[in-house]
Amino acid sequence: MHRRLIGRLRPAVSANAAGLPPRAARPWLAIAGAAYVVFLVASFPAGTAQRWFAPEALRFDGVDGTIWTGSADLASLPGMPMRDLRWNLDALPLLLGRISVQFEARLADGSLRGAMAVSPGAVSVADLQASANLALLDGALKLGGVQGLASLNLQSLELEDGWPTAVTGSLRIEQLRVPPLTPSDASAAPIPFGNFEVTLSGVAGRSLLAVVQDAGGPLEIAAELALELVRPYSLAGAAPSVAARVRERPDAPGELAVPLNMLTVATDTEGWRTLDLDPWLTTL
Repeated sequence: MHRRLIGRLRPAVSANAAGLPPRAARPWLAIAGAAYVVFLVASFPAGTAQRWFAPEALRFDGVDGTIWTGSADLASLPGMPMRDLRWNLDALPLLLGRISVQFEARLADGSLRGAMAVSPGAVSVADLQASANLALLDGALKLGGVQGLASLNLQSLELEDGWPTAVTGSLRIEQLRVPPLTPSDASAAPIPFGNFEVTLSGVAGRSLLAVVQDAGGPLEIAAELALELVRPYSLAGAAPSVAARVRERPDAPGELAVPLNMLTVATDTEGWRTLDLDPWLTTL
C-alpha cells in the first residue's frame, strides 16, 4: 500500500522539484496565458504596427486605435493622398493564414471604401466603392491631362502574384474632357466628351477588358477597351487599346470635327465612324 501511495505522489513531487505547477493547475495557467496574449494583441497600438509592418509606399500620420480597429488622420499611396482613414481587421481569418480588412477614407475630392483579403500570393477585393476627380488620379495613373469625375463600383477583383484573374464591376465617368487630339492644338482648351459607362467584362492574359457606352454627351459611342498591365499590383504604365465606333449628335461642338476626321478610318451610311485611336493614345 505504501508503495502505491509513493507511486502516485512521485509525479507531483517530480513536477514540483522541476519548478512546474501541479497538473490540475496547468489548464488554468494555459487559459490565463492565452488570455494575456489575446489582450496584448487586441490592444496592440496601431502606430507601432504601422512602423513595424506597413510598406514604405503607404504612409500614415495621426494614427490612433489598435491594429484591429484604428484610424489615421492622413494616409497616402504614391500619387493618392487620403484623409480620415479607418479600418477594421478581422481576427478569425488570421488562423487560416489570411488578412481580411474593411476600410474607408476620404479623398481630396471623393471617397473610398471596401474590403480586401490577402493571403500568400493572392489578393481579393470586394465591394469597393470609390469616387474621385480624375485630376487627383493623374499623378498615379498618368492620364495625360484627362479631366472629369469618376465613380467606381468594383464588385470583385481577384489577383494572383499581382496579376488579375477575374473582375466584375463598372466605372462611370462624368463631364469627361480630354486634351486636344492633335499635337498642333496642344495649347487649345480640353474638348468636352460627356458621360460614359464602362462595364468591366473580364480578364484576358494580363489585360483588363471592358465595354464602353456613352451616357449622354456630344457623341454616341460603342467601344471595347483592353488595358494591358505591365506591372503587378499597378495600373501605372498600362497600355490601352480601343476598338471604337462613334457618331456625332446634333449638338456636338465644332472642334470635334477635325480630330474625328483624322482618326476616322471608315464611315457607314448611318453616320457611324470607325476610329483608329492609336495616334491619340500614344500621346497619353
